[in-house]
Amino acid sequence: MPALLHVASGPPRDVFLFLFDAFPGHRGPERPSDLLSDGPAFFPVVNAKSGEFQLIARERVVAISAALECELIPGELPPEDLAGDDATKVNAEILLANGTRLSGMLVFLMPEGQRRLQDHLNETAAFLILRDGNTAHVIRKSQIIEVAQK
Repeated sequence: MPALLHVASGPPRDVFLFLFDAFPGHRGPERPSDLLSDGPAFFPVVNAKSGEFQLIARERVVAISAALECELIPGELPPEDLAGDDATKVNAEILLANGTRLSGMLVFLMPEGQRRLQDHLNETAAFLILRDGNTAHVIRKSQIIEVAQK
């Protein structure tokens, strides 16, 4: 699957990710967020420009940008999309530790009284998904410097 890999230093890299057709944590294929969440210290990619096989240190990945459909379970809308008016939608610009700025919409579902952007950022999940049109930016929360609400 083609993706843009944002690492701790250096420019983003166009790569092809190797994802499994099934993943034990949910229905459907492995997603970019699954790749970052769990597994060995290094994962393989193919550099889209050079064709070179590379091993990437999982902990040094700041974000992965890929087609939004690759982050969704086929045939199922995520709970935040099904919730309608109960879901919070925030246009945001996120500054990452490597200097990258990503813009898009955060869509999240939180309990009544905890629907602020700050509440979503402070929940325990290690990653968040920023939607930018048909692209999903899977962002490691520990690499976020600031989030500006637009």
